[in-house]
Amino acid sequence: DIGVVFRWSETRDNETAKEILSGLGPTTSVVCDGLNIYQHSATELTFLMQICWAHIRRKFHESLGSNEALATEALDAIGEIFKAESKALKHWNNPEKLLRVRDELVKPLLDEFIKWVDEIASTPEVITSSTLSRACNYLLKRKNEARYFLSNPYVIMHNNDNERESKNFKLGAKNWLFAASESGVNALAVYYSLIRSAHMHGIHPFYYLLDITQRISQPGFTPQDIIHQNWN
Repeated sequence: DIGVVFRWSETRDNETAKEILSGLGPTTSVVCDGLNIYQHSATELTFLMQICWAHIRRKFHESLGSNEALATEALDAIGEIFKAESKALKHWNNPEKLLRVRDELVKPLLDEFIKWVDEIASTPEVITSSTLSRACNYLLKRKNEARYFLSNPYVIMHNNDNERESKNFKLGAKNWLFAASESGVNALAVYYSLIRSAHMHGIHPFYYLLDITQRISQPGFTPQDIIHQNWN
């Protein structure tokens, strides 16, 4: 509920991830996909990581064409996990109750699914399917990170909200195609961050941007005045 920040980078590598995530520590939780750059960053910066279950689900969805029966079984099981988590999240304002419900409803389903994936991963029908094998290995290599949210009431099991925010940016890119320069794309990222954060707080972006651009050169104006919670 704080805001959205877009960052631009020429590459998506380990150094980029460490630059963006620098300053995090052992009390910080990051929800992300399973790219190795986050694994490397977590080791060096020692933050805690939750692998997005929407990305786990996507891997099995991509394997429908190679083994529909097993892929469908996996998708159904993941669907049940999401349903159980939605019931747990009704207690979002009560962390202790949330963890109890997760332990009662979500954990058994999740443990059973990971056990099932571990069992089928070495079967001939999975080994001969590159997409299904990748889906199984994607989860099994990250099963600890896939379970982290069960022990932290302030962490959710997916980063779909971030994906939705990024979708607006990607759809817009089809209109302008190129940002022309590094400074241009940096400015674009800043404005998108301000605009999407304004939406999040129920603020009309036009009036917000009009106000801060008129006042930004005035004496006494500080970066704190740009923060949407402080704007009026």
